[in-house]
Amino acid sequence: MGFIIYKYKLTQREVPLSQGEMERMCWVMLVLLLGALFSKEASAAQHVVGGSQGWVESADLNSWASGETFKVGDQLVFKYSSGLHSVVELASESAYKNCDLGTSLNSLSTGNDVVKLDKPSTRYFACGTIGHCGQGMKVKITTFSGSAPSTPAAGSSSSTPSTSSKSASTSGASAIIPFASIVALLAISLVYICIEHVKI
Repeated sequence: MGFIIYKYKLTQREVPLSQGEMERMCWVMLVLLLGALFSKEASAAQHVVGGSQGWVESADLNSWASGETFKVGDQLVFKYSSGLHSVVELASESAYKNCDLGTSLNSLSTGNDVVKLDKPSTRYFACGTIGHCGQGMKVKITTFSGSAPSTPAAGSSSSTPSTSSKSASTSGASAIIPFASIVALLAISLVYICIEHVKI
């Protein structure tokens, strides 16, 4: 059983779309869906850690982070002199507070490192060069879902995040269906409908 799509002429007489018209309509819809996907990706922000100073000891990284809002899909860009500094992602807030570089989850050292913020969470970064973390070269980044309030919570607070903010981040993570998944499902549905129509 196939789908028949009708168009209306000025006389209000129903005329089925020709196969060529249906194929053109399918391609237009597919292009629009892909355009929506890429425009969403393009709208993700890039945050240069430390602002114009970059990832250096003299930057006030806590003040910089408290003035930013980090959302899922955004990227952190660490710009620094390779060989002089590096970027280490730490496993916990305790490791962050104590500059425990032995608990690193990841280490980067290109001088232009990009880290994608792919889910609501709090992540901790420090310089891997001995002594730099203790001198303040570290930053705490709290990432929110796209519907989060614009007030950032990635500041320099030394207190542990409240249970309510942790649960809000967790519930946000489980409730979010990525935009790309929705677009992909729509694209697959459209292709299926188009294929079914061509079979008629």
